[in-house]
Amino acid sequence: MGEIAEMMLEGILCEGCGELFDDMVDGATSPGHPRRCRRCGPINLQTALKRTLTGNAHKNARHNRERHEIARQRKPFECGKCHRLFRTEAGLNQHTHDTHNNPARAS
Repeated sequence: MGEIAEMMLEGILCEGCGELFDDMVDGATSPGHPRRCRRCGPINLQTALKRTLTGNAHKNARHNRERHEIARQRKPFECGKCHRLFRTEAGLNQHTHDTHNNPARAS
């Protein structure tokens, strides 16, 4: 781990912006836990959770849904137990026999 990251974890530097705390200039001992300066402020969990689903996250979720639908069109046979997709019925039957009917690998 880098020196700056360790200093942030020890509480010598702000974990948000990396600024040195004023109490560290006087030579005081570090608190031993990460902390944030007044300018960065505390982390609001509600705001942080809302931010994860904005911007590109919606676009990525739509893209993943579209990719899944395209895969379902190319691979129309789905295993009833593990939901894997197969192109042919023979492939599905072979998967079922090898994976789900084998007593050593039963899941």
